Formats: sequence, C-alpha cells, structure tokens
Amino acid sequence: MALETPLQENKKKGGPSKRAFRQMRERRREGIIKKASEYSKLCEADVCLGIRLRGSGRVYTFLADQSGIWSSFESHLEKYYPTPIRRTIENIPRSRNTQHGRQDSETAGDKIESTKTM
Repeated sequence: MALETPLQENKKKGGPSKRAFRQMRERRREGIIKKASEYSKLCEADVCLGIRLRGSGRVYTFLADQSGIWSSFESHLEKYYPTPIRRTIENIPRSRNTQHGRQDSETAGDKIESTKTM
C-alpha cells in the first residue's frame, strides 16, 4: 500500500489545504537547513544540502563548506532554471534558545569550550 501525502488526503477526506501543505513543507525545509547548520558547527563538518521540489523544479541549497570541496556542486547549479535559492552558514538566523529549553549550537559550543579550558 502506497503512503498518502497530505495533498492526496485533502482530495479524499477534506484534510489540509494546499496552503497548509505549503506552510508545512516550508517549515520542514527550514528545519532541515537549521539542523544541517547546527551539525556543521557542532561537528566541525563541511555540509552540502540540496532540496528540489518535484512539482515546480525549484531548488534550495545549503552550503557550509570552508574547504571548497562542494564548490563544484554549486557551480553545476548556476545554469539551472529556476535559479536555486542558496543559503549559507552566514545567513542562517541565530537564536538564543530552541524548543523544549534546549540550547542552540552557539551556546552549547561555548559551554563545551569552557569545560575544555578548565
């Protein structure tokens, strides 16, 4: 049995509207980009994330790459239409606290550094 998407559910049961589906998709995209950013900072890793919406062909990229290993990926997308929406580690909003009282990566990283120096 195939999994149903929220759009299919909308047609059958009167579930979420197209607007609600777009908002959910945007929240999930922003969430995965935020997680990739946190992973890059906390694990000292180069991260490259690409998301392509099948329906519209719209491409979103996130790049946290200090070594330049993923630069060929970015240059490959320069000719793509519609133009990809590019995000980097510099344009991710920095919040002080996240949900459920957990600290964000910056604060957690500061605490890790302070324990290392003791």
